Amino acid sequence: MVHDGFRRSYPFAFILGAPLLAQEVPQTMTKIVVRHQAADVTAAGFACEADMTQPDKLVIALVGMVVFVVIGIMSAYWWANATPSRPNGVPNNAVFLWAPYVGLPAPRRGNWLNCWEDPTGRTKTKCRLTRQDGAVLYEGEFISYGQAAAAPASQLRIDAGRSREHRVWVGDALVPLVYLDSGRILIPAARYKEGTTLLDRLKSSP
Repeated sequence: MVHDGFRRSYPFAFILGAPLLAQEVPQTMTKIVVRHQAADVTAAGFACEADMTQPDKLVIALVGMVVFVVIGIMSAYWWANATPSRPNGVPNNAVFLWAPYVGLPAPRRGNWLNCWEDPTGRTKTKCRLTRQDGAVLYEGEFISYGQAAAAPASQLRIDAGRSREHRVWVGDALVPLVYLDSGRILIPAARYKEGTTLLDRLKSSP
């Protein structure tokens, strides 16, 4: 409250200063209220933390550990199943044949496989098996199982899943029997007899 003597002695100053006081007082009161509210929120936070019991803290810690483990497992699964980049020289129609799981959260191994119609003669089909680093493991002629005619270029789309199932040794390379989406099966010409024996046995088994 402004003193009455000041108001009587300086009427003009009081008249001129009253609007300023009218503006300043609400602003000051607002700041005081905000500070009190902030103090109340901080005190409530400390009180909430103080009210947490040891079991509550243990539950929160366990939940955090579970979330961390789940994220770690998902990351490892993605890492282990991410198809590696295609090496130079491997065409776009090549498929990646995954090697069997080794049971560890590590990038899986495998090889690239592609087939094409031999340009020197349409009666031949060739396939190439390439390592992840671009080194060629095997390249040679393949013959269709049970069919005299070679597979046309339009049918040389490889079924990557089934082509992992059966393999034969050709020299030092373990070469897959190539399953095509059309239903044909391509066998390395160098081991055609061995490949046909394997497939005949699979057909006759129940």
